[in-house]
Amino acid sequence: MLGPMAPEGRLSAAAASGRADWSGMQGELDRILAGGEDRAVEAVDYILAVGSRLQASDIHLEPAQERLRVRLRVEGELKEAASLPGPAAEALLNRLKVLGRLVTYRKRLPQDGRIRIRLAGSDMDLRLSFFPTIHGEKVVIRFLSSAQPLRRLDELGMSGATLASLQERLDKLQGAVLLTGPAGSGKTTTMYASLRHIDERRAGACNIMTVEDPVEHALDGVNQCQVQPAAGMGFAQALRSLLRQDPDVIMVGEIRDRETAEIAVQAGLTGHLVISTLHTPAAAGVFTRLVNLEIEPTMVASSVAAVLAQRLVRRVCPACAEEYRPERRLLERLAGFGLAKDAAFRKGRGCGRCRSTGFLGRTGIFELLLVDDDLRDLVLERAPSRKLAAELKAKGHRDLIQDGLDKVGAGLTTVEEIWRLL
Repeated sequence: MLGPMAPEGRLSAAAASGRADWSGMQGELDRILAGGEDRAVEAVDYILAVGSRLQASDIHLEPAQERLRVRLRVEGELKEAASLPGPAAEALLNRLKVLGRLVTYRKRLPQDGRIRIRLAGSDMDLRLSFFPTIHGEKVVIRFLSSAQPLRRLDELGMSGATLASLQERLDKLQGAVLLTGPAGSGKTTTMYASLRHIDERRAGACNIMTVEDPVEHALDGVNQCQVQPAAGMGFAQALRSLLRQDPDVIMVGEIRDRETAEIAVQAGLTGHLVISTLHTPAAAGVFTRLVNLEIEPTMVASSVAAVLAQRLVRRVCPACAEEYRPERRLLERLAGFGLAKDAAFRKGRGCGRCRSTGFLGRTGIFELLLVDDDLRDLVLERAPSRKLAAELKAKGHRDLIQDGLDKVGAGLTTVEEIWRLL
């Protein structure tokens, strides 16, 4: 559900303000709220403007004893930006509920909503999630990607070999290509980029259909559906109907249960390309996860064509990058993964461009697993993930950490960043 448009002028002015940054957020909110609770509209506008300007993925408004914490997740890091007096919390939360067309007096049950606002001349969709805690309602505001241009596969940070192999697999339009990684690892971006690649390669002569929760970006030439669990249409129900729509390519936002997994795997066996996500720690774990969902190993082995594991790592700021030497202990731990001890390492010193963090933007690290006959045999034997991983390693398969270390060697990120994530 989309809420009303917020006034463009006020948000644009706040976003352009030099105070719309980490350093000035506390003071500016104190100034706004000094005018009383009726200034909640301006305070909310300002918080959203700062989040947009800093390219935050999420804003957290968290109640604590006698205060409201404002935290922003920027480039994967959650950082506190301001602390507001307790009395301001209810006014701010009510304003967000009004924007999201939610029930303002409901405070003991979760609520979800959506807002469309205009920031600096661009429309932007925000997702709201209210959750009751012992100190009051916590709100998470997620910036959806509809205001950002769709990225291409070659813009995500894949190596040349990984990119070429993935594109070749997608071009066959058959089997299941499953993406895995934790929340916030860029899986949705990769799925959208894959659909864009297919649509462009086939010049639109392809019936591409999706089932998502939520639809984060409207795609030209793609038939998208958002699940409605309250109306009895979850992923499995939508997939059943979708298969009667003569699809060539099916994108399922997430495989969450046995029923959805079974339908998706069957679709991959019957001449469709299925692209979806599954939560497992590593690429090899996808097969064990599907078998644990009670999918027959014969179906898993025959249907799954490729698995792409991914993470997002912060990029070294190019404006303040300089050579440095990591701790010897860390170098020794990573030496077994192929890191050269005499390699040249770079990190950001910290500057105005990167807000003194030393990092600017993020890039992906990837592990692409193409299923061959040897791997299928192990899946049929119900081999555990560790045995699958050992087979891959024996064949010289490059995993996530090796791709990450390649990016360290190229000066794109740091060994500390790779170690932190992996």
